Order: sequence, then structure tokens, then C-alpha cells
Amino acid sequence: PFVLFDRYFEDVKVNHVILDNYTGSYNMTKHLVSKGYKKIAFVTIKSNMNQMADRQNAYKKALQDAGLAPDEKRILELPFLPVIHEDYDQLKNFILAQPDLDAVFFGTNYIGVLGLEVIADCGITVPNDLAVVSFDDHDLFRLARPPISVVAQPIEQLATEAINLLLSIIENKQAPIRQISIPAKLIIRASE
Repeated sequence: PFVLFDRYFEDVKVNHVILDNYTGSYNMTKHLVSKGYKKIAFVTIKSNMNQMADRQNAYKKALQDAGLAPDEKRILELPFLPVIHEDYDQLKNFILAQPDLDAVFFGTNYIGVLGLEVIADCGITVPNDLAVVSFDDHDLFRLARPPISVVAQPIEQLATEAINLLLSIIENKQAPIRQISIPAKLIIRASE
């Protein structure tokens, strides 16, 4: 018996517990649009992982639904781990090359942390010059001034669901396959 956690394969029907990355990203992008932001960048990682694709696709769809055409020049895909000096330079060049940006949505918390460093080093103030939000919370986001708004993953709930699902299929090997999707939570702070 096994349960996939935080990942799934679209073509393989197996037990899994995941976060609803799509809706979380969609709702955060929609939130930014509702606050009047129109030139929203999305910074993510190059990855074939479905959760990363869901986040980026939801960002694009939310812009489309708001009547804003997604602009590929406003999407930056950094290499997947580790964050190195070249990533800093690439992100800095991306932000400085687009002075008309009014918001940036970081697709992961560790890219968001790098983004805060770049933004501070560029002398850009949050949220006066640029609104900043991130997918995944991080202690630094809560402690930053201003605190950063995030799409939070309910880690304890995800873990509890995965453990309970695994225990149930250990007890009943004939149990039907369950694919559980947990909603993400927007935590709105002061960064947008």
C-alpha cells in the first residue's frame, strides 16, 4: 500500500493527497487583479512537476478571466534548485528590465525569499513600488516589513490526510482509490 503525497501522475490512478495548487494560484492572482494590479509578473522554476504547471496555468487563466492578456515576457522560469548567484542576476535583470511591473507573484517560497533580496537591493519598496506575493508561506514572509501575502499550504492537514489514507488502505486492501485535494489558504498581509 502506498499514497503519493504532494505529487500525482495524471495518467495513473493511484491514491494521492495533494494541495489544490491551481485554485490557490488562481485566487491569489485574482486577488491582485481585484486590488487594481494589471502588470503582474510570475516567477517560478523550470519544472515538469504538475503542481508547478498548475500554479503557472492558473496565473495565466486568472489574468485571461480578468480581461488581461498574459504576457510571456512577464513570466520568468529559474532553474530548479539550487538557488545560486546566476539566479539572483537573472531575477534582478528581469525586474529591472520591466519598470512598469506593478506586482510580482513568486511561485515558490525559496524563490520568493530570493526575490525579496533582489527587490531590496534594487531599492524597490514593497508595496509602494511593487506588490509582492508568494506561493508557500515562510517565516521570513511573516517577519518581513511589510509582511508578505501568501498562498499557504495547510501542511498538518495534508500530512494527516496522507497518513489516514495510508492507514485505511493498509487495513482494507480492497478500499477504492482515493485522490484527495486540499484547498490552499490565502493569507493576506500588507505586501500588496
